[in-house]
Amino acid sequence: MQGESVSGYWRALAESDGARRRPGACLAVLWPAALLAAGCSAGGRLGSAELGPAGLVETTALAREAGLDLAAGRPDAATRAADALAAAGGGRPMTGYVGVAGSILAARDKDLSGGWALDANYTHNFTERFSLELSLGAFGYNVDTAGPDGGITGLALGAVAQAGMPFGSLRWYAGGGLGYWINDAWGLGGAEAGNSPALILVGGVDTPVAPAASLCLELRYAISTADLSPGGDVVLDALAVRVNYVFRR
Repeated sequence: MQGESVSGYWRALAESDGARRRPGACLAVLWPAALLAAGCSAGGRLGSAELGPAGLVETTALAREAGLDLAAGRPDAATRAADALAAAGGGRPMTGYVGVAGSILAARDKDLSGGWALDANYTHNFTERFSLELSLGAFGYNVDTAGPDGGITGLALGAVAQAGMPFGSLRWYAGGGLGYWINDAWGLGGAEAGNSPALILVGGVDTPVAPAASLCLELRYAISTADLSPGGDVVLDALAVRVNYVFRR
């Protein structure tokens, strides 16, 4: 009885003048039923998917077809690690950032005092833990034995690899690399300072200070010896307290 009334309804609808003049009217009535049928079909196949790796792939595909998102609200391990790094001020993996830094230098050679350094740097994050910093800057010392008018200045190039670990709102890191100092002596009775390679060791902490910036507080030790002629060698080993302001985008 109910089946006959339903059939009669569809027959009357199909034969009506309005339906013949406006085929879209039929579509407006039929599309909810078609959509329900498609959803039931996908949902039925979803329920019949087998367990195991192949079943997981099939289940995921069927869930997407049915409009479901199995991974919603459950980021994978790599995404969680990247989010932790960004929250700790370390930026994002496979992304580069620029910074400007200033340092106070404590030289191993007691004849060198008033050490300072400034540099611009670029850091590239390869993963959430490993990064490489390239820097170009200037430095200077006073040479106490030459009085107030003598010193050593120069340009410093550096490449330092870092390994870091997010910890709450901080990122701790340590690493090492190589540098090259282009040295210049002045006020030392005509003495000239040769260029020198350097070994660099670093350790520090990185913390966000703004939505698009972080601050790195770092201890850095550089080992380098330059030829000073005439007069022999000058040891440029120094401990640096470095503050690096990094622009995150």
